[in-house]
Amino acid sequence: MLALPRREALAIWADFAKPFLWAGLAALAVSILIAILLARSVYVPVRRVTNAAEEIAHGNYEQEVPEAGPKEVKGLATSFNQMAKQVKHSQQMLRDFVADVSHELRSPLTSIKGFAQAIVDGTAKDKEAQLKAASVIEDESKRMMRLVEELLEFSRLESGQITMVKEPVDLKELLQQCHEIFLMRAEEKHLQLKTEIEPLSPVTGDIDRLEQVFNNLLDNALKHTPSGGKVSIIARQPHPNLVEIAVTDTGPGIPGEQLRHVFERFYKADPSAGKTGAGLGLAIARQIVRAHGGDINVKSALGQGTEFLVRLPVNRLI
Repeated sequence: MLALPRREALAIWADFAKPFLWAGLAALAVSILIAILLARSVYVPVRRVTNAAEEIAHGNYEQEVPEAGPKEVKGLATSFNQMAKQVKHSQQMLRDFVADVSHELRSPLTSIKGFAQAIVDGTAKDKEAQLKAASVIEDESKRMMRLVEELLEFSRLESGQITMVKEPVDLKELLQQCHEIFLMRAEEKHLQLKTEIEPLSPVTGDIDRLEQVFNNLLDNALKHTPSGGKVSIIARQPHPNLVEIAVTDTGPGIPGEQLRHVFERFYKADPSAGKTGAGLGLAIARQIVRAHGGDINVKSALGQGTEFLVRLPVNRLI
């Protein structure tokens, strides 16, 4: 029988466990360091996003955070940057909208104030001058009312507050009706108003709103086409699920640098055309067409006329 003292056995176990103890301590230190680095790689980018969000809340919209860190944090930074750009764009649109409205209202308000003052202080002495002043005040008041009504309609369309009627619309019948409405006006201006309408499938939509679109396009075409010119309505169905309606004219055309602005609110390609419009007609028309799932485009060449092309899906629920 062989026996060893107890103290020597414990020493052997101590020598055996010592490397494991050091390895455990080293692993713990490395784990803590890695945890700190990982927490820092998440905390710092998230803190940047938080700070940038606070800046936006205080009105500083020029914010962009670096897209760094783990995959999820990069995704957060990317989404935040996209949101910041949209907020900045929305705020710029709001500022432009207020500026445009102020500009459009300034002219009629100035006229109303001037002629009202002429009546009050006696500048318009005789009855004829007073009637003229009163007539200008009435016309400018009506102009302001039209502007406000169009602004409200555009705002409701843009925000989706106007519900479109969902019913089958016979586009051929609708376009022929629009032709009849504008035929007399075309004849008065010595213009040809022609229609070329192929058999069309019905579309699902709001007939009154679609009529508003085509009436606006025809009104613009007749307004900008000189005497002896031609305005055409051409409707075709190039695809079973799509119809196209083109309103063309032989007017002076629109310069290339202006084409991309024609659907913007308050934009007037020809400011000398008169005070009858506020530059909202085409913006409203585009909103209506898009609410029907379609689109509207324009192409033009100087001296060759302009074409507005409306594309609508067939039997699409809106």
